[in-house]
Amino acid sequence: MPRGPNGGDRTTGPRSISPGSGTVHQNRFPSGSRTDRVHWERRRDLEGGKELGVWLLVDDEGAVDAELYVESHEYRGGGFDVYTATPDDEWTHVGEFGTREAAFDRALAFLEASDHPIGRR
Repeated sequence: MPRGPNGGDRTTGPRSISPGSGTVHQNRFPSGSRTDRVHWERRRDLEGGKELGVWLLVDDEGAVDAELYVESHEYRGGGFDVYTATPDDEWTHVGEFGTREAAFDRALAFLEASDHPIGRR
């Protein structure tokens, strides 16, 4: 069974968002999120293999509300994908891209459009 970057099941999702649409969907994680205490942080210690970029939406205690991934599929002749995931294993496919640069640009646009600051790590 295909698995997501953190083990999520890809056979039932992620829900697709049209690539390159520029529209950020589902950018508030999760409902009831502690918006005054959460921020995005890049976690280079989690990057490696096909995970080229990993950001976590965390609170002050380090609890994870959401994850954002830039993933490479070059090893199988593919391009690059951007995904989000929640701790409840809800996956959203943000887009598929032909270049690493385009995938990172989309991930950074997603972060910048977020209600949460990009922070500290």
